[in-house]
Amino acid sequence: MASAEIPAFPMSFWGSVTVDNVAAPEDTIVRAYYGTSLAGNVTVRELGIYGYTEPVKQKLVVGEGEGAITFSVQKPGQSETQGITLITHDGFVSGNAVQKNLAFVTQSTPIPTPEEPRSSRSRGGGGSRSDRTPRGGLVLGAETARTGGFTEDQIQSLLNLLRVFGVDPNTLTTVETILRSS
Repeated sequence: MASAEIPAFPMSFWGSVTVDNVAAPEDTIVRAYYGTSLAGNVTVRELGIYGYTEPVKQKLVVGEGEGAITFSVQKPGQSETQGITLITHDGFVSGNAVQKNLAFVTQSTPIPTPEEPRSSRSRGGGGSRSDRTPRGGLVLGAETARTGGFTEDQIQSLLNLLRVFGVDPNTLTTVETILRSS
């Protein structure tokens, strides 16, 4: 008699869910995928919460699968979206209950282009590098203006500076998306 393989214990996710910095309304559906295969879904029953820490309360339950887990959201009467920046989890771990606050960003928020800081020390002739350093020490430099893009170090420096000033994670995600697309 052949023995059947015992399936892996499912994994679960719990936490908050927002769409464009607004708590997801009741009846919003949160889905998890392995690639294009649906791994699990849950319906929001309390404003902005898709799952709870308590063991007997609702969670997004995901069965065993291969690869990264990606998340999507579908508010009532709207289309499903993964947002501008993909929200993922590294992969399946049998029995894990993971707190994962999902902050979907579906709209680009324009960020004004800062003007080059003026130096009171400059006496004509273009000034030194320190004359162009904004308060906080982040230097984007002339090469950024010429190429229109940012280096990885510049992006990380800006994001770290914004974290120091307490900028919320949703805004950080939006800023990173915009910087990487320019």
